[in-house]
Amino acid sequence: MQEKLQVESIKILTGHTGSIYALEAIDESHFISSGGDGQIIMWDMNDLDNGKLVARIPEQVFSLKYDKTHHRIFIGNMNGGLHLIDWNNKKNLSNVSIHDKGIYK
Repeated sequence: MQEKLQVESIKILTGHTGSIYALEAIDESHFISSGGDGQIIMWDMNDLDNGKLVARIPEQVFSLKYDKTHHRIFIGNMNGGLHLIDWNNKKNLSNVSIHDKGIYK
């Protein structure tokens, strides 16, 4: 017999205008999210009502990876593009086309 999963909504975050496909921890109290709207938004666990836009790309974002050593965000998009964002300067350093399908984590 299967047990029923009970889910309780704790908080609804607003900020994205499309589906969310990826979440990535930045540190103990911050994380970033991305999705169908091409936005990468940073959230503070102590102030979840005020997400901050970090970057925006024209494609849907399927994957995120934060490199803590070099303070870079790798962003995989729907069209096989891999973006590299400089976290400190919030600047797109590169966009390389890997192939023509989505990049997933």
